[in-house]
Amino acid sequence: MQHNPKAYTKSKTLIEQAAYSSTQTGTGVTVDGFRFAKVIVTVGAVASGATMDVTLEESDSSGSGYAAITGAAFTQITNSNTGVNRVGEIFLQQRKKYLRAVATYGGSGTAVVGVELELSGPKTGSKCDDSYDFQLG
Repeated sequence: MQHNPKAYTKSKTLIEQAAYSSTQTGTGVTVDGFRFAKVIVTVGAVASGATMDVTLEESDSSGSGYAAITGAAFTQITNSNTGVNRVGEIFLQQRKKYLRAVATYGGSGTAVVGVELELSGPKTGSKCDDSYDFQLG
């Protein structure tokens, strides 16, 4: 029997890691077909006057209608926690079809930040955008 890890997980970049001095709004990513999402905020160098607040939003459509997910906010990124990554998990059963990250910038200088999404636990009957020989459900 062949094991295809791609059939069970999917990784997406919500915000590309870079040095930012303005608010960044990620592109919406479909989470349809999965049960769990792990969100990883990677933090690099942060200037002494810069802050970044990363939150998650959801919507029923990819281009509009996004609203903040209650409780899906990470500890504020500042110079005092440079290099300290953050991780959050979301159970997707009651969530909308699309997720995106918003990194709200404050202060002066730059903050190196990126946001990655790891989807797992495909719902029964979901092909997860990958092809494989069979699926038992």
